[in-house]
Amino acid sequence: MDPPRFGYGLHALGYRSASPRLASPSVSVQPATSVSATCCRVDVRLPHPEAELWVNQTRTLSSGVERAFETPELVEGKEFRYELVARWQQNGQALSETRGVVVVGGKAVVVDFTTTK
Repeated sequence: MDPPRFGYGLHALGYRSASPRLASPSVSVQPATSVSATCCRVDVRLPHPEAELWVNQTRTLSSGVERAFETPELVEGKEFRYELVARWQQNGQALSETRGVVVVGGKAVVVDFTTTK
């Protein structure tokens, strides 16, 4: 089952997307090590190590309960929005949650799927 569509998406592995507001820059699925002045680090906490994580309608291949991503360089002073969807099994039941995150260059944000909205 695909996550809900929000009018923008990523292209396979290039992670290029277009948004109704601003073009959301791509997301690197490589582990993030630090925050640069023009990129944003996105730390994600998931309730299960095998949970699926989708970023702007594209499934990531990472695993574990803590995952980190870094955006490409962002336009200074501009906000960009990403939509993250987590899917996992709990007590035999399929669960799914969606969270939006606003990112700005030079900042780090946490998206925590282990807490209620």
